[in-house]
Amino acid sequence: MTIIEEAKRIPTGSANGKMKTYLVLMCDQCGTTFEQMNNVKLIRHRPRHYCTSECHRVAMKRGGIADVSRKSTCKEKYGSEYYITRFDVASRSGKKGNSPIARKKANVTKKKNMENYCIRLKRGLSLHRSKAEIDFLSSLAIALGTEFHYQDYQNGWWIDAYSPQYDCWIQFDGVYWHSKPELKERDRLQDEWFKSSKKTLFRVTDIEARDPECVHRVAMMIKNSLTCQPPKE
Repeated sequence: MTIIEEAKRIPTGSANGKMKTYLVLMCDQCGTTFEQMNNVKLIRHRPRHYCTSECHRVAMKRGGIADVSRKSTCKEKYGSEYYITRFDVASRSGKKGNSPIARKKANVTKKKNMENYCIRLKRGLSLHRSKAEIDFLSSLAIALGTEFHYQDYQNGWWIDAYSPQYDCWIQFDGVYWHSKPELKERDRLQDEWFKSSKKTLFRVTDIEARDPECVHRVAMMIKNSLTCQPPKE
């Protein structure tokens, strides 16, 4: 508290004898003594006082006296030095989750997820893969003991996975999108082309993939197709 003199009441010179209250304060930034006559009741309870807006701006900079005081208060109350003004982040855990360190970690995780979920196609195009597709194809590759080539280009279409060992393609379809008429027609053309080209294509929907036995069932279908049609050398 930097109050030099307590609030004093002085006459304003008006005919009705009104009194005006003022404080004598010391600036916490530059040490200048100044008087304050406005909002005395509010200002006298503030922990720090500044004579000008420039002193307040300097104090609020990183490493300034106000910034250090604010960080220590937040550290004591919320366990985090970061000061958050968002009204929807008021809890202790919310402030920790929105700290600069937490945001930096979240951005790194987001970048890694984008690298895992996105595949660079030809001509600078990229395709975002769903987590359900990645999990299913990864489990299927483990069940078959092989590795897939993802987003294989066939006759103008990008097929989700291709197994060189079993010489077959797997297409993972989302029911929401592939229930549209234009995509139904495209899927029909794909099936006809693969059949006419004597190539094996398996289709799995995201709803079917929710079944824990789906991976085992599709793996058995692929192995049975290998006995009927051996892979190319």
